[in-house]
Amino acid sequence: MKIERWIQIDGKNVPVTISDEREALLAADAAGRAIIGIWAPGSDSTAVPGCLYLAEDPADVTDDLLVRAVCRKFRIPLTIAGTPRLRIREFADADPLEEPSCWDCGVFSDREKRHAYIENQYRFAECGLWALVLREGGEIIGKAGITGRELGYHIYPSFRGNGYALEACRAILEYADAVMGLDEVLLRVADENSASRALAQKLGFVQEAGKDGSGEREWRKRLRRG
Repeated sequence: MKIERWIQIDGKNVPVTISDEREALLAADAAGRAIIGIWAPGSDSTAVPGCLYLAEDPADVTDDLLVRAVCRKFRIPLTIAGTPRLRIREFADADPLEEPSCWDCGVFSDREKRHAYIENQYRFAECGLWALVLREGGEIIGKAGITGRELGYHIYPSFRGNGYALEACRAILEYADAVMGLDEVLLRVADENSASRALAQKLGFVQEAGKDGSGEREWRKRLRRG
């Protein structure tokens, strides 16, 4: 069985090959097409290195899955969410590097480290820290996202005090619930960080009683699925 479906990415219609046949998937991948395998007992579609996505039935291949297959194939940053002022998307190799920071071990201020993060964290975990891009002007003003079950965010100093963190984190929590299927999200906040404590409260997080060894407290938020 072999099916071809089309999805629009950045204004272009892009084909995606869907099949339960290994040779068909290998041929489509070699021809530069995005692919999705159909899994069934005895199917060999899982043995295709470039096949990152499987479905049990062609009817289960949603538009979202088509978009993900195309974005992974062609290294297109996946758009995570949008807000009135921001577009939240994966980082790209072409994005400007950040100023060095110990907050993220320098991952986003070193080109090789960031490339490895894009290739591995996004490609296989499909979560992580994402770029916060101004809709007006296209400037990156910080990053925020979900790693595992933990929310993290960092707004660049010159853009703080404008409500961007609250706007971005609300959209990301909705994504964690609706797309990632999480029932709970964690947030770590240092006691002396009054701005982050206030943000956690606005987002509906509840503070745990004890500190950990780093001087931070853990906050938890139950999502609708929970």
